[in-house]
Amino acid sequence: TRLKPGQQTLMRLQQQHGNQFVQRHLAQIQREEAAKKKEEDSSGGGGKGFDLGEFVSKQVYDAIKKNMGDDKLKGYANQVAKLAAGEILKLISQGQTDPNALEKAAAALSKTMLTTQLDAALKEIFAGPAGQKLRSELLSMSQDPHKAVGLAIVGLAIMVASNAEIPELKKEFKLGGGFSASGEAKLGKFQEIAIHNVNLGLKYSSKHFGSTVSGGYSEKEGGKAATGVTVKGDGISAGVSGEYKSEGEDKGASGKAEVVAGTEEVQAKLLGKLTPAGNFNINFGSAINLEKFALSGSGTYDSIKGWSGVGELRLGPKQGHLSVKQSFNPNGESSLAFGPQIHTDVLKAIAMLNMSAADQTLDTSVTLTKPFGVKDLSMKAFLLTDIDDGILRKAGLDGNWTLHQKVDTQGVTQSLILLTFNANFVAQEGAKPAGGEGAVLLQGFW
Repeated sequence: TRLKPGQQTLMRLQQQHGNQFVQRHLAQIQREEAAKKKEEDSSGGGGKGFDLGEFVSKQVYDAIKKNMGDDKLKGYANQVAKLAAGEILKLISQGQTDPNALEKAAAALSKTMLTTQLDAALKEIFAGPAGQKLRSELLSMSQDPHKAVGLAIVGLAIMVASNAEIPELKKEFKLGGGFSASGEAKLGKFQEIAIHNVNLGLKYSSKHFGSTVSGGYSEKEGGKAATGVTVKGDGISAGVSGEYKSEGEDKGASGKAEVVAGTEEVQAKLLGKLTPAGNFNINFGSAINLEKFALSGSGTYDSIKGWSGVGELRLGPKQGHLSVKQSFNPNGESSLAFGPQIHTDVLKAIAMLNMSAADQTLDTSVTLTKPFGVKDLSMKAFLLTDIDDGILRKAGLDGNWTLHQKVDTQGVTQSLILLTFNANFVAQEGAKPAGGEGAVLLQGFW
């Protein structure tokens, strides 16, 4: 018995038609795709002539899409389709990679998605003004709003699951004695079930020490092969990795070696890299970070550019201290900067005297975060003065004020209204200070 548009509730779809219905519908989609070679995208979007056949009529689907928006409707379908991905991975992890794995997963999906994920989606859809407008239009078409929208999402979700990328499958096996082995495979699409990437690893861990050896191969990335070894102990970690690509602009061998040692107060780091072109660079650094004293230094050697480095000294606590900074570049040029700094939750004030062979400048800035108790306001004022000539080179005032922000339960910003203000003054070279620009910009998205 074929389901007529909008006549059955979501629960009766599963109870009365059960798993066989979902299997038949999925098989029909696959046959139609093979025969007509339609280009359905993996996000559930309909190509030309798309309709949901056994789930909702084209008239009902068009009404839903008009009021919800195509992207939003597909977004809900993708959420529900993730359940299908989980069912297929469950079958694969159990070794049941038979030709009917997709149908079995779709059948299992029907029991789950008609209760939890879909119920939550429907409540969210009909909560706002757009949802109320959609409800009225569907009622005018003699349709049950929840049934119609739910059926549309179910149909799209099954289409998504039938041709979506399968997430990577990871497994770890305990071998005893502190050893464990892991395997990771990235499969193709549900309709292609083929392995494109394979990564294998061996791991040893104890209370104070851990190590990992891994290797992998990817046919998608130009025949890329990679391997690596990492070791971790108390206060130290080290790793070596290498990669070879047989195709592409970056074909050839590349590698990286890294050693990090120390505690929160004293740290040291060494990093070396080799590119496929045969160039290499080395980065090294160390730091002592105490309550009233800090000293850090870092340097880089590049086989093409040469040496560069920077050293910094802090005298006093972070809240208020004297900072001294010395740096040099591959051209042999060096500069010295020193001055007081204040850092608090609300105020950051810096006044640095910069000295080099070319010029001497005084760089001052004040940054306020949540000033005057305004929660979402931040502003910064800065001045750059030429000490030699006694003139003001640059001045400016920048700021951001978030007037509205809505974030969903997953931490994604759904709407934002941001007021950005900017005023800058730049002295013209070889003349008295003149010119300048400023702007106030209100921007956002909904």
